[in-house]
Amino acid sequence: MKVLDANFLIDYLNGVDAAAQYLLANETEQFVFPAPAYAEVLVGEGSAPDGDIAGVQADLAWGDVYETDKQTATLAGEIADEMGPQGPFLTGMDALIAAVGRELGAPVVSADSDLTHPETRRIVDIEEYREYSGQRRVTDQSARVGFVSAGFVGGDWKSTSRWGHHRVST
Repeated sequence: MKVLDANFLIDYLNGVDAAAQYLLANETEQFVFPAPAYAEVLVGEGSAPDGDIAGVQADLAWGDVYETDKQTATLAGEIADEMGPQGPFLTGMDALIAAVGRELGAPVVSADSDLTHPETRRIVDIEEYREYSGQRRVTDQSARVGFVSAGFVGGDWKSTSRWGHHRVST
């Protein structure tokens, strides 16, 4: 099982090679999207002038949404406390995603610099997927540019054009 952060889902929807390569290299795994990460992706799509929330939900149907609750929130606070002053400041979202990984005993797959920070990795199992291909990175969610919505179906990587609002840079 792998817990996917919002940046992974955004890169996947943008057709970023590193996300595709990671999925293919781990195709036998179960993939989980923490509800806050899934919501971030859907809200971003809904904010786009021509957003297609149903299309994004269909494109991500291969994963399972994991609901967070009071126990997850408490665990997120405990993780932040364990970080202490030597680690990065984790946002509520980052700490919740880390807590889902700990709750499930599964690594969190991310490219977020606070989650992939050495001090975070000391206390939470984190895998950085962009190690598979270090080419494109999501840098700004305010610009509306085209992206490729990709589908990971039965081990095949399929892409179709779609408009979104995430800027991908090389």
